[in-house]
Amino acid sequence: GCIQVDSKPDSIAAMVLYAGPVEGGQSRVWWWDEASTTVTVDDKQNPANYLEGDAQAGYAAGFNNFDLTATITDYAYCVGYDNTTFQLSAIKCADL
Repeated sequence: GCIQVDSKPDSIAAMVLYAGPVEGGQSRVWWWDEASTTVTVDDKQNPANYLEGDAQAGYAAGFNNFDLTATITDYAYCVGYDNTTFQLSAIKCADL
């Protein structure tokens, strides 16, 4: 099954998300403690520290139907698939 963006029937084979600027409440801290040779703080593994609102909700849901209608500062690019030519193409999801 392909991904739907904004409930449109486009054939989207994949989606690539790039996090926008750090929003309030997000932390991207990673701290290595040399003395104990362990990571003492690791906020980088939490997707909520990179993706916001609808982007985070879509990621958690597995992108079955991704809602981009809300204004977000994350960047979403879709990989479209043409069933006729069997070609892939990169598309800004907002342009669908």
